[in-house]
Amino acid sequence: MMESDRSFSNSKRLWRAAGIVLLLASGACSNPNQTALRPPRQGAQRDGAGRTYFEFREISASFCAQEGFDEARVERGARDRLTARAQEMGYSGVREVACTTGTPECATGKTCRGISLRYAIPRADGSTPDPQRGPCEPACEGTATCQDGQCVAQCSPPCSAGRVCVQDGTCVQID
Repeated sequence: MMESDRSFSNSKRLWRAAGIVLLLASGACSNPNQTALRPPRQGAQRDGAGRTYFEFREISASFCAQEGFDEARVERGARDRLTARAQEMGYSGVREVACTTGTPECATGKTCRGISLRYAIPRADGSTPDPQRGPCEPACEGTATCQDGQCVAQCSPPCSAGRVCVQDGTCVQID
């Protein structure tokens, strides 16, 4: 066998082995029992208190178990990370949270997924702006900042899991 044929054969074996490893790794991270979240609702929504919010997309966060952590504490850590991640991305929080065991990094952790949402601050005339790209007009007031053409309340410190930041900059429980 010529040197180039041997090199090609070895290269082909390496690619095949890499493909098998990737296939096995992706199978270990996926959970066939994981239920799909419903798609985000389109347009303005209202919560039980009559506040207006918009749903955007599914986001996820993972948390690995640490020594001495029980399953409930690991899930709480994943939910807190999910809420913090949503707020770092400019969302008010998440709803419809679903958690599963295992993460891409560790089998003993939890991965939580949820639908990101953003509470809207009504205009002075009482209308609610649709999320859009571009500047906020009129300019945002108080602790609100402009995100995607919409004034978004900012809570400091960020809200804990299961709570969202609303118009007046306070954290409230999600219905």
